Amino acid sequence: MPAEAISRFSEDDVVAFACAGSEWPRSALASTPIPDSWFALIAKPDGRRWIVPSGEDPRPERGDTLTLVRNRAIVVPIGVVDAESSDRRPVTVRAELLVRWPMREDALDAYRRGPFAENPLRLERLAAILTNHGGERALREFAASRLAAALTDGDLREALGDFLRHAMRAFLFENGLTLERVAALHCDCPSLRAERDRARAAGERIEQIKSRELVEKAALEAARRRVGELSGLFEKLRGAAGGDGGRWHELLPALAPHERVRLLENLWRIMPDRTSARYVVAVAGNDCGWLNPRLPGMIERRVALPATLGKLRSIAHHAESDSLLVGAADGVWMLGAAGGEVRAQFRVDRDGKAQTGFNAAAIQDDRVYATHSLHGLWSWPLNGGAGRADFAPSSGAPRRIRCCTSAPDGVYFAADDRVMRMRPGEAALTIATAGRGEIRSLAIAGEFVFFGTDEGMLLRDRLDGSQGVAEVCYRTDGPIESIQARRWSDMTELVFPGGSAGVLGLFVEEGIIGRLLDASGQFIRRAWVGDDLVVAMRDLRDRLILLRADDAGRAGQAVSMIDLLGRDMEDACVVVNGECKTQNAE
Repeated sequence: MPAEAISRFSEDDVVAFACAGSEWPRSALASTPIPDSWFALIAKPDGRRWIVPSGEDPRPERGDTLTLVRNRAIVVPIGVVDAESSDRRPVTVRAELLVRWPMREDALDAYRRGPFAENPLRLERLAAILTNHGGERALREFAASRLAAALTDGDLREALGDFLRHAMRAFLFENGLTLERVAALHCDCPSLRAERDRARAAGERIEQIKSRELVEKAALEAARRRVGELSGLFEKLRGAAGGDGGRWHELLPALAPHERVRLLENLWRIMPDRTSARYVVAVAGNDCGWLNPRLPGMIERRVALPATLGKLRSIAHHAESDSLLVGAADGVWMLGAAGGEVRAQFRVDRDGKAQTGFNAAAIQDDRVYATHSLHGLWSWPLNGGAGRADFAPSSGAPRRIRCCTSAPDGVYFAADDRVMRMRPGEAALTIATAGRGEIRSLAIAGEFVFFGTDEGMLLRDRLDGSQGVAEVCYRTDGPIESIQARRWSDMTELVFPGGSAGVLGLFVEEGIIGRLLDASGQFIRRAWVGDDLVVAMRDLRDRLILLRADDAGRAGQAVSMIDLLGRDMEDACVVVNGECKTQNAE
């Protein structure tokens, strides 16, 4: 058999083909059986014919003709796109038919003499013949006999199979073909689908209104309960104060332990605000986006920074100058906190572009300080001028330099697992050591430094180094990438991400942990606060969650920053008014 004929057996779209008996391989020592899934009809010149099943050698003579056909059901797609249902709706009908030629001499003889007698007969041609010889007409008639809803909703495969067998019975019989069943059927009516979509959307809107009413009712009830509970706590505190006032440390012992936790969790909601959040600003790519905490579902302002300093990496609000310090790959931008106008740029005087960026920045003694794992701790004069490397890695160590933080007695930063302090004219001094893991965040509160690690530990050490070994204050199930300190009268609260627990607040003097924001199954990696706002970032850096002081629940409102800015965030910050209590509380 020529190579072309042999290859037909391996071509998936070949349904049947014919060859001369002289083309079939013959040998005195070996046989050539018909492959599996095929059978053959041998026709002699004198009119004799017989069937040869798969696995047997037909042994044709030179004048014989072999017709080879697949012995299994063939999946044939047919369809019509502009049919009309009985209720005069346009519909599309697509079906997959299972057909076969029976292993009978008369069936294959009919095949050889009809429109299918192409060599080879391919699936596409088989589908076209079935469509043109009654298939399309039958599909249109079938669609016209039923409502559009019945066509799109029901399983009509068996009904269509019976309809096609009746409508095409003469053609199928004349060509020896058997329609076994309809394997798949898909009917679509665009007008009915659009009508249902509108009805479904209207129903969803009604359900949303009902759900919102239920949520608002539940929120109001929760607020009433909270006010009632806190009123009782305040009555206890008033009694303990004896009418002469008092400090929190003196009043809290009047409450039971669970009452203290309840009060301190809600302290930020009930204390007078000295700092209120104006904006939440996020960086993504080379863009900064401003969100209004009251209307977080839209970007109020968007500023695209030039690419001269490279991709943006971090952002922080400096309350005293009302500026944003935006860390980039090779420098720091200073922007107006409200309008986003560029006030200054501070560049690293080095060749080449860094792959990472300045991950934190602060202002101390009329200089801008910033940390970068490649460049180290850099500083620049606020009034302009060349920058300098105050602390630089050597031979790749330390690997990570982060967490630039300003304090009255110097600038603090993290180098791998160490907290370091930099003062003008002095070398960098190690203040505390985590002992294990890398430091991801730090905050100065009074005479203590608090720092979080990539292993989820929140640690505390004294700034004067007298403590000796850092104390573990809390452990979470994820890295602690941010810490902010808030001051409430004579108490300090540390706000930090708690992983799957949401956003947590640690009252240092009392040793009490409270949950400020419920993660609701999400994993939180960073958090920022004002007196009246808690903001959290998911671990995927795709969403911010905002919780205002007047929100009744703890879940907050999730905002997709990918929808608003078109990509994942690098960092965010809260821009506040008034006296800043969230930076290095005294």
